[in-house]
Amino acid sequence: MRFGGWLVPVLLFAACLGPRPTVPDRESLPASRVSLLGQAPLALSLDGHVRDDGTWELTAEVTVSGTLAEPPILRVELPDGARLLDGRPAESLPASGTDATRVRRFVVADARAPVQVVVSAVAGGYGASVAASWPPVGVVDRAGTSGFAPIKPTRVGGMPVDRAVPVESDVAPSR
Repeated sequence: MRFGGWLVPVLLFAACLGPRPTVPDRESLPASRVSLLGQAPLALSLDGHVRDDGTWELTAEVTVSGTLAEPPILRVELPDGARLLDGRPAESLPASGTDATRVRRFVVADARAPVQVVVSAVAGGYGASVAASWPPVGVVDRAGTSGFAPIKPTRVGGMPVDRAVPVESDVAPSR
């Protein structure tokens, strides 16, 4: 057997017996380092409601924790056919130190699918991004409407009704 034939297995065996690097777990880290592990640099909440005229009024709350290398960019992504009536479609938010919260409001018309808001801060090869949509999945009905539609005035339980939520049905009406 040649010299190199037995040397490689012996070295591999010796390497396995040597000290092993350890990765610290949460319990062995100082409290300040543990809190940094669970802190996201960006957070986004998006809430909304349908106004009487059928438009959607959305409120986005963006929280920046810590300092970012670049200011975060907020973008509103509209579904096909939707229009932004109030608010900016894209905006560079000031990234001022730690725990800064910014609130932005939007009014959207003719939306037939959820509106998405995206906030991202990217610098070089790293960054952070967060997204939220409204209404939540499943709230927009199959017809794509979420507001009221006018109907022939009628009374239901003694109450006058002149608007209703449109409903699409796969079942033929019974006669």
